Amino acid sequence: MQYKMYRTMRIRNLVLTALLMSTTPFAFADAVSQAQDKLDRYYQAYENRSSQLEDVENQLFGYQNKLTRAQTDLDTATKELANAQKEQASAKIALVGDASQENTRALKLADHALSMAERGVRTRTKRYERTQNNHAELLAEKNRLESQIAADQSRIEQQESTLASTKQRAEKEAKSLLAAAQRAKKDAAKRIQAEQDQKERLAAIEAEQARLAEEARAIAQQKIETEVVSTEEKMELSELDKEALRYAQKEVARLENLLSDGKPGRPTFKRLTLGGNKIESKAFEFLGQNQYRVETEVVTGRQIFQIGKHKFRRTIPAADNGQAYVFIFDAKRPSRPRLVMYKKALLENI
Repeated sequence: MQYKMYRTMRIRNLVLTALLMSTTPFAFADAVSQAQDKLDRYYQAYENRSSQLEDVENQLFGYQNKLTRAQTDLDTATKELANAQKEQASAKIALVGDASQENTRALKLADHALSMAERGVRTRTKRYERTQNNHAELLAEKNRLESQIAADQSRIEQQESTLASTKQRAEKEAKSLLAAAQRAKKDAAKRIQAEQDQKERLAAIEAEQARLAEEARAIAQQKIETEVVSTEEKMELSELDKEALRYAQKEVARLENLLSDGKPGRPTFKRLTLGGNKIESKAFEFLGQNQYRVETEVVTGRQIFQIGKHKFRRTIPAADNGQAYVFIFDAKRPSRPRLVMYKKALLENI
């Protein structure tokens, strides 16, 4: 009777040990999945910033032309002011020599022309300074984005290395655990058979139970450490969600500001659809000011989205598979349009 009790406890411990060993490969698989999702989010942040940089560069191109025109207008106004000053001086001299009504009228006209020329210089100077300030701000924004993009590229490279190491470690650990589980199963079968043949060796059974309990504790500790690493990864991923949320809020604010005057204007494109190698085509809705919007469910991975003749390479993280995304096609500059995209749930859950 006492032997049967010991044998039942022995089998129970063996089952618990096998269960702990079987859960460890799933923990490593989860770590690989999280590392891949983190890499996808890095790619998504990099692509979003690259899109912002392209928009800033387009604006800079326009402001360079504005700056040139403002400088030309200011130079012209300065020359006109100099001519007006000369005309006024000549009119004053003529009036001193002959105080006739004609000379008096000529001086008044010269004074008025001088006042208008001075106003023209002031107006064009302010416009030039305003254009110059906007140009400087865009340059600063361009430098900031380029710095961030360089940092994005660096962390993508590091994460790709981390992902490769995690996969290699997971494969190695999975093989090791499988071999250990097979050995443990064979050993357990042999030990149980030996115990059935040698009932008097209860002391040896107790020692074996202690060893198996120690193995179970070691495996449990390994599982706990893996879960801690998983928790830390999830905390870092939440920071990436915050970064994606800031990007989405900025683009929504830009769109609301652009459409705030209530004058949509005429669309450049009569029919515009979103297509790609992983999604079905779907028609855009015209919002106004050459802004177009569509919602659709996305598939994970790197892919090409096509709008008309324009193609955009984007990455969807594994965690966003099947999620609804919002796509904004910014065609303010039809020759160099911009694609904005973000997960719809980002703004719905705040």
